[in-house]
Amino acid sequence: MTLSPDQAWQSALGQLQMEMPKASFDTWVRNSRLILYEDGLFTIGVRNAYAREWLESRLSSTVTRLLMGIMNRDVTVSFVVASSDVDVDLDGDDDDDAESEKNDPETTEVQVIHRLKYDEVVLPGRVVALPGYFSRLVPEIGARNAWLYAGWRQSVWDGRCQDVSPRTRRVPVRQIIRFSGLSRRTFFRAVEDPVTWEALAGLVERSDTEPHWNRGHDRHPHRLPNRYTVHMTLRLSRLDAVAVQNQLAERMQTGSSLLTALGEVVQTPDLVGGLLPPLHIPFTPIGTLPTPQTVMDIACALGCFESGLSADLQMAAESLHQRIISGFGTILLTHYFLETVIPQASLTAPQAWLVALLRDRCYVNTDTGEKRDQVLVRGGYDELASWLGLSRPKTIWEWVRDAQGPVSAFVCVLPPAETDEPDALRLCVRLDEPLFDGANDTHTLARMAPGDGAPGTIMVGADGTHSLAEMAPLCGANGTTQWREWHSLKHLNTESNTPGESTTTTQNPAAVTPSAWVLRKLLIQSRVHPKVAKELLSKNASVQAFIAWLLYACSRAGEGINTPLSYALASLREDPASGPGGVYDQLAALPPSELIRLVRWSVQGAANKYSFSAGSCDNPLWEATMGISDRQKVLLAVLLGEESDSPTWESKTTQVTVNGEEVKNETVISHYVNG
Repeated sequence: MTLSPDQAWQSALGQLQMEMPKASFDTWVRNSRLILYEDGLFTIGVRNAYAREWLESRLSSTVTRLLMGIMNRDVTVSFVVASSDVDVDLDGDDDDDAESEKNDPETTEVQVIHRLKYDEVVLPGRVVALPGYFSRLVPEIGARNAWLYAGWRQSVWDGRCQDVSPRTRRVPVRQIIRFSGLSRRTFFRAVEDPVTWEALAGLVERSDTEPHWNRGHDRHPHRLPNRYTVHMTLRLSRLDAVAVQNQLAERMQTGSSLLTALGEVVQTPDLVGGLLPPLHIPFTPIGTLPTPQTVMDIACALGCFESGLSADLQMAAESLHQRIISGFGTILLTHYFLETVIPQASLTAPQAWLVALLRDRCYVNTDTGEKRDQVLVRGGYDELASWLGLSRPKTIWEWVRDAQGPVSAFVCVLPPAETDEPDALRLCVRLDEPLFDGANDTHTLARMAPGDGAPGTIMVGADGTHSLAEMAPLCGANGTTQWREWHSLKHLNTESNTPGESTTTTQNPAAVTPSAWVLRKLLIQSRVHPKVAKELLSKNASVQAFIAWLLYACSRAGEGINTPLSYALASLREDPASGPGGVYDQLAALPPSELIRLVRWSVQGAANKYSFSAGSCDNPLWEATMGISDRQKVLLAVLLGEESDSPTWESKTTQVTVNGEEVKNETVISHYVNG
C-alpha cells in the first residue's frame, strides 16, 4: 500500500520521536507539519527561523533518508517558517524605483556633513515618537510588550502603501525588530506567546492565526505576509478607563446628560489626581461594566448606544480622549538608543524603559538652553516599580545600586535634600547616549565635548538634548567599560559650565553641614540596606545614639573594629534608644558644625602627621577620646556623604556542606567603607 505524503510525514515523525531525545523533539520537531508535496519535494513548515536553521543543519539528511525509505523514491526536503512572522520584502521593484529616482530630473543630490562626532554617530534627530500617555500603559501591558508596540508603531511610518488601500502597509519584520529594541530571538518568542496578544489588545492585533501560502511563478510555495492591525491612537489603560467611566457615571446620576458630562469632564484642570488615578496608588475598579478601551467605547456603554454615537456625542467623546492622550507630552527615543545602546549595554526590557522614562522626566528650558538631569521621585523605589508594573521595588534598588550593572551607567542616586519627603528618591540621569566602539567606525576620540543643539527642542532625545558638560565615548574594544563613564549636567540655580580640566566621574554636590542630624538622611546617604533602614526608622531609633556608636567605633577604644558603620548599626538595632554612654554621648550631642570641625581637625592631622602644627582643637575631651586618626574619614562619609569614602554594603552567603549535603546556608548583610 502506498502512503500519502501526509501519512509518510507522520510516519517519519513517529520514527524521529523514537530516535531523538524527548526535549529536542518537543522543541524543534513536534510542531512541524507538511505544507506542500510536489514531484518528490516535501515542504515542511516549522515554528520559526531558529527551528528551520536547526533542522536544516542537523536533521535534513536524516529526514530525507526516512522519507525516501517510506515513499520508495527519491525525495527532497525543504524547511520553511510556517507559524511566525518572517522578513517580508517589498514588492520586488526596489531596484527599478531606485534607478528611476536616480534619473529623475526633479531630484536633488544633497551632501550631509556633521560637525560633531556625536551627531555623526548618534544622529539625535532620528527619533521614535510615542505619546507621553503611553507611560501609563507600560505597567499594564509589560515592558517587553511595550517595546513591541513601539516597534510596530514606528515600522508603520516606514512601510510602503499597498495598492488596495492607502491604510495598508507592507512592513518587513526586520524593521519591527529594529525599532523594538529586542533581539530577534526575543521578538519571535513574544510573537508566539498568546499572552502577548492578550496584553496588546487594542494596540496591536493579529488578524491571521494560520499562515497562508501561494504558488509563485517558480512553482514553489511562497508564504503570504501575516496581517496585523496597529492602532496609532492609544487606548486608555484599564485603571484610567474605569476612572473616566466613574466620573461620567457620577455626573449622569445627578441629572446631567451624557453630552453635558463629557463637556464637564474635559474641563478638568488636572488630569492626574483630578480625573486619572496616580500610577503608584492602588486603585480598585468600580462598577459592573466591562473595561472599555476608549472614551468613545465608554460613552457607548453608558448611553447604551448599540448603533454608535451621534455626531455631537462622538465629537465630545473624541475631545475628551484626545485631551487625555495628548496631556502627557511626547516620549522621544533615538534610533541609536534602540538599535545600539540597548543591546550593547545589555539593558533588559524593563531596564531600558526605566532609563527612557527617567529621561522623559528631565527638564529643559528652551528660553535659556539650561537643562536639568535630576529627577525627584516622591514615591521612591515603590513608585519606580509601579512605572514598570513590577511588584518588587527592591529590584529597582538592586539595578541602581549595582555598580557593575547596566542601569548604573545611566542613573545614580543623589543625597536627599532636607525638603524632600521621607520616601522620596533623588536621581541623576544620563541624557547623552554612550558611544560604543564600532557604532560608526569613525570615532576614536579620547574625549569630546558636544556643543548645544538646535534651539526649540522640548524633550530628551531630540536635537540638542545631548549637550553635556563632558562626555566620554568608548575608544576601546567592545566589552570594555569606558562607555559607562559619564558626567552630570550643571543643575538649575548653580553656576554655569566653565571650561577647565574635566573628570570622568560623576561629581557629587559639595557637602553642606546640616543644622541638625536626621537619621533617615544619614542612613540613605550611607547606602544602608533598605531593610535595616526601615527597621530602625520604624523603631524611632535615636540619631544621637547612632552618632555616639559611630564615634565609639572610630575612637581609640574602638581600634579593633574593622567596620565602624556595621558596628554602629548592629548596636543600634539591639537598643534603638541608647548609645554607648559617657563621653561618646556627650560628643554626639555637640552641634553638627562643631562636630564636623573636630572630625576635620583629626583627619587633617592624620594626613600631615609629620608636619602637623595646627595645635590644639580647643576641645580636650575630643583630643583625649578621639585623637588624630585617618579612621575618622568614616565619620565624614556617613555624616556628610563625602567623595569616594561613602560606605556601601555587600551581601555575603556562607554555605556549609557535609558529605555532599548542605547543612547551613546563611546570608549576612555587611557594611564597609571603600578605600
